[in-house]
Amino acid sequence: STHLIAIDLTALVIKWEQQRQAAAAAAGVGTASTHAGGKRALAEGEGEAEAAKRMRAASGNAAPGATAAPAGGAAEDDFTPSAAIVEIVVNFLIRISLASGQDTGGQAQAGSGSASATQAAATQKAGLALATHSSELLRAALKLWPDVNLKLISFEKQLLLVEKQLQQSPEQLLAVLSVLRVLQTVVAAQPRFASRQLPALHALLQPVFLQHASYAKVVVAICDLLGTLMAQLAEPAGEGSEEGGISAHYGLHARFVSSLIQATFTAHERDGLLFPAVHLLDATAPHCPELLDAHVVALIKLLHRLAKDHGTRGARSEGEKKEGRESDVDSGSAMLRTCLRLLQQMPRLLDVAEARKPCFQALVLLIDRSHDVEVLSEVLKTLAGWLLSPAHAAAQGAQTGGSGLSLKERANFVLKLLQLESLHAPELQRRFLRVVHSLYSHPAAHRAHELLPKIERAFMAGLRASDPSLRAEFFALYDGSIGRSPRQRVEYILQLQDWESLAGTFWLRQALELLLTTVDAEAPVRPAAGSLRLPTAQEARAGLVA
Repeated sequence: STHLIAIDLTALVIKWEQQRQAAAAAAGVGTASTHAGGKRALAEGEGEAEAAKRMRAASGNAAPGATAAPAGGAAEDDFTPSAAIVEIVVNFLIRISLASGQDTGGQAQAGSGSASATQAAATQKAGLALATHSSELLRAALKLWPDVNLKLISFEKQLLLVEKQLQQSPEQLLAVLSVLRVLQTVVAAQPRFASRQLPALHALLQPVFLQHASYAKVVVAICDLLGTLMAQLAEPAGEGSEEGGISAHYGLHARFVSSLIQATFTAHERDGLLFPAVHLLDATAPHCPELLDAHVVALIKLLHRLAKDHGTRGARSEGEKKEGRESDVDSGSAMLRTCLRLLQQMPRLLDVAEARKPCFQALVLLIDRSHDVEVLSEVLKTLAGWLLSPAHAAAQGAQTGGSGLSLKERANFVLKLLQLESLHAPELQRRFLRVVHSLYSHPAAHRAHELLPKIERAFMAGLRASDPSLRAEFFALYDGSIGRSPRQRVEYILQLQDWESLAGTFWLRQALELLLTTVDAEAPVRPAAGSLRLPTAQEARAGLVA
């Protein structure tokens, strides 16, 4: 078809430029093409009509079939495309990628009979191949010409067309995804395009995000795109940049994302559709921590709500999986894990008085009710950061005043985590015992001197760990804290140590090991004086005579 021929021609132009730049790099010549300066001139005053006219004039100067003589030893294939040609090629690839995505979405519903279904499947396969090929060429072209002038109008027209068709054909959501994928490719390859078109991009993406918030794939695509934009805008401004650096738009984009998160939290608080806000936070917070501080209260409320539902959801999970509805359970667990990962990125979370109590309640609910190892793994990671951080361990009174964990809170969390033993998850149990071992092995670093007597049960659990190396590390700490003489060990075993925490195991093993470690293994075994010595023959005869 005409599209295939045009795509082959663009592929040929791209291949020429790749070969030219590779040859120039091998010869030690600069590989920058001449279109960069032409682009600036074009942007300043030359319109598309003038650019196309100039291109036709340049191509019409040579007679058909004529062979140009090499100038200065340059080969004929050292053709450098002008700025107008580059712009036409790249924008054409964008339009083809968008159009092929729309065709794929429209063909997904075609055909109800076997013959028509087969034909529709073949057409859809061809459309997917065309979309994939055009996307690959677009990435290659943007890599060759990173400063090419791009037009946002193509994306605006395509989304407008898709939205009109979406009312009659829900399958057109595939076309929306195609637009977002192409836009993601452009933004990732050309950061300048994002900075120059940022307000227009916001106006383009906001209605799509809010209208299709119930479609997870669309939400994920937009969140990934906004996260890419945030990562680019968070980079420091380069020296000598023409526009003051890309990061000059960082604040504008952060405010837009924050307003989008707030609108999503508010609009979907009642119907429970909170995945868009959480996923948007997850995609952008690593590059803009201020977003978490702005929405910490709403996020903690959501975590508390999900934790309350998680116990009931977990109890129903087996029946739902049998009915083929396990996606609800999986989505709830995934939301919980995402929320917990976001908590781990907020070092000042405990300073927010309004969020502190519901956060603690949610974590306790998950420890008590959850049987999901992945969720509990994120809970442990969150609590481990608080327990082992000197900043969070600074408050040691019963009341913290909103700064760090109190002594009582630290002890309660450690003892609560002992319930992980009942899950029979060796890796999770090992990670918990590593936290306990760190508290005991470096009490000064973690300000745990007053904490250790209150969490002795957790330490004793380390003495019966299933991992031999970990059990040996705990026993080394245990052995080093008790006097070395047999008398001191016996008094400690019988009078001081409370063995109740090991009542479910054969604790005599640990007690016997404490006694045996007092023995010098290198000393020779000798009987006590006069204890086992046999009488001499003379002493024996004297005894018989007597």
